[in-house]
Amino acid sequence: PLQKLMALFEGVNTKSLKAGRAEELLALPLDERLQRRIIDGEKNGLEADLDEALQTRPALEIVNDTLLEGMKVVGELFGSGQMQL
Repeated sequence: PLQKLMALFEGVNTKSLKAGRAEELLALPLDERLQRRIIDGEKNGLEADLDEALQTRPALEIVNDTLLEGMKVVGELFGSGQMQL
């Protein structure tokens, strides 16, 4: 059974997983992408996404409407024991 499991993940490494995850994030709308970065703790690409958001909205609106929603999810997951900080 272990050999079958290992065969399923043959050729998979952290680099390929991160690349796939980055592609998934880029496919999301900007607000969802920012929230996912907060929830997942993904810093790579965050600055570029924030710069893009700042072109259409003021910073306070981005914080209040988008980033705090992501933090709310983090708080709920932490409170329920599903996430460690």
